[in-house]
Amino acid sequence: MDDRELLREYVARQSEAAFAELVARHLPGVLATAQRLMCERHAAADVAQTVFIQLARKGWTIREGQGLSGWLYRATRNAAFNALRDEQRRQQRETNAMKDAEMQTSSEPGWADLAPLVDEAMQQLKRPEQDVVLLRFFEGKSYGEIGRLLQLDEKTAGQRANRALEKMRLYFSRQGVTATTVLLGSVLGAHGATALPAEMTAQVAGTSLTSAGGSTSVAVLLKTLYMTATTKLILTTAILAVAFAAGWFSAGPLPVHASPPAKNVIAKTATPLSAEDLLARARADLIKALHLPSQYVRGRTMMDIVEKLDAVTAKTLLTEFATQPLTGSNQELLSYLAYRWAELDSDAALAWLQSVPNKNVQSICAGQIFDAYSAKDAPAAFNALAKLPANFNFIQLEVGVMYNYARQDPQAALAALQSMSDDPRFVALLPGPEIFDQWAQQNPTAAAAAASQLTGFQQNSALREIASTWSQQDPIAALAWANTLPEGQGQVAALNAILSIYSMQDPAAAADYFLANRDNLSSAFTLNNSLQAIAQNWAATDPSAFLAWANQNLTDRPVIYKQSTNLALQQLGNTDPVAAVAYLAQNPDPNVLAQATPILAAAWGQQDPQAALAWAQSLSSDNVSLRSSAISQAISGWVATNPAAAAAYVTQNLSDSPDFGNMTSHLATAWGAFDPQAALQWANSLPPDVQSRVSIAAMLQLAKVDPQAGGKAAQQALSSLPNLTENQQAALQKMIDAAAPH
Repeated sequence: MDDRELLREYVARQSEAAFAELVARHLPGVLATAQRLMCERHAAADVAQTVFIQLARKGWTIREGQGLSGWLYRATRNAAFNALRDEQRRQQRETNAMKDAEMQTSSEPGWADLAPLVDEAMQQLKRPEQDVVLLRFFEGKSYGEIGRLLQLDEKTAGQRANRALEKMRLYFSRQGVTATTVLLGSVLGAHGATALPAEMTAQVAGTSLTSAGGSTSVAVLLKTLYMTATTKLILTTAILAVAFAAGWFSAGPLPVHASPPAKNVIAKTATPLSAEDLLARARADLIKALHLPSQYVRGRTMMDIVEKLDAVTAKTLLTEFATQPLTGSNQELLSYLAYRWAELDSDAALAWLQSVPNKNVQSICAGQIFDAYSAKDAPAAFNALAKLPANFNFIQLEVGVMYNYARQDPQAALAALQSMSDDPRFVALLPGPEIFDQWAQQNPTAAAAAASQLTGFQQNSALREIASTWSQQDPIAALAWANTLPEGQGQVAALNAILSIYSMQDPAAAADYFLANRDNLSSAFTLNNSLQAIAQNWAATDPSAFLAWANQNLTDRPVIYKQSTNLALQQLGNTDPVAAVAYLAQNPDPNVLAQATPILAAAWGQQDPQAALAWAQSLSSDNVSLRSSAISQAISGWVATNPAAAAAYVTQNLSDSPDFGNMTSHLATAWGAFDPQAALQWANSLPPDVQSRVSIAAMLQLAKVDPQAGGKAAQQALSSLPNLTENQQAALQKMIDAAAPH
């Protein structure tokens, strides 16, 4: 499944597996971006935790055709800047913090030159261009894959990437760094996403992390739905635990490549400076800060300066810098100045905001001003929000205002939102998920009573938000409440959310609850959804125990038994394939065997291919299709770790198999995905009856990474491969045409 399909699965069904896969795919890129911005790995982990919280809560807002990588990049950048600001306001230890925040440098001069400027260059691009650059050069996807993800044709995706690289090249050139677009693409592709240890990616994706204190499923912690403050703490612990266990954090500070942090900007003098002198000093120090090479140090330094400004000075500097080119660092400075001014004089800052002719400046400052305003006086900020003209990004502003309003007085926040029923902008925001999230943290009973007064979609949404928050505090009380709700979609949403989270906290207890109440629950929500959550989370920590429970309690429900048992066997196969195979031997349910056998063969093939093949070949010859599938999947697993050995085994031991052609074609495709030349050389050594088919499979992979080489190989194959069919000739000709100059 691609990102769009996984996100749709998560949003529609609260699928934990889909969310785990999204985390596994995108955690390296998020951490790499966060580290470039924060320059301190612990802080980067905090930012990553915040970003995936936002994805869990706000994934439904990502539109079809909008790239998830771009959304995560922008969310990471915003979260990093917010973290910098919050840290500055919470502690007055910038100097010590900056000494520990030294950015890692690459051994390659090209990356060392580009790294401090990458994120600023990205800000010169439009969002669709950012999406393509991230997918192509940071994630290594082909233009065909990018086209499918962003709903573009392959040619358009390539053109958009080339335009984006040219814009970035021009930006680097203005900063004194000269690079061709080819070199730029190469360097970005090599360094764009920090490579993580395999252990970290695997554990975040769903395997258990073993520590001195016991086993914890990182995927379970990462995937908690409808995040609250409690979950943020859990997520932070999970990411840090995985990072430490995998050796991602070193014992000492990171190597330095940035300039040392600017010293305290307003020196203490015996004679007080005049307002004009203070303004001039602050202006000069901010200009210096804007040119610091380290983005982390630059942000910390600018915040240190801005934090000490009075309202008049903040206003003056904001209006001055708002006339300058909107580089990434200048945008960052505008946001700090806007927040500071609004802290001290919200009404004046808001009046200025509405008078700014530059819409880009307005967009940069609006969120900061309303955040500061609502943190100080949420009702007044809400009233000001209601008076904004239609050209403001209303939804973006509403999130911050309603969050602060709900923290201060959730009941009043809901009443204020409902009072705007004549304004379609506010109606679209009801029931206000931020309100019920905060309300349920403070007083879930009162939040539930308020939700009972709503109707339709608004009530269902509010009930789901309350259920997810309440269940993290007290799942038993949340379940008791949910069971009192009238049957319908609201109860469905609430029970799904509670049991999903309960199964993360204590899957065995959740399974017992399900067993005791399944007859009563069956009329209220889909049993498959709850069982899937229990199976995933229990299987991640103790799949053998779950299988024993399922074998005793679910055999009377064959469809559910098959689905949940296959999920558990898949998890067990990743960690202990021998135990999974033993379970299958003792419980030879044909429905389970058909689906679980090839999955286990593939997992085992990656770990111990010889043992996996021995088991696959020992399967009963009465079921030829199942046996053949198991052998093919074991070979596929082997290809992932040692393709040459897998190819040699197939050639020497399976040439008499009726599926020899299928196995060799599949092997060539898998091998060709990362070493097409080696795969093609092997394919050309095969017997004539399969050589053409397998060689073309390898050539197709070669053409994806090197069209010219693929076209040349196809040209030679037209005259040398035996017994080509019309379809095979057409495939070769297509590769030749694609390689021809246009």
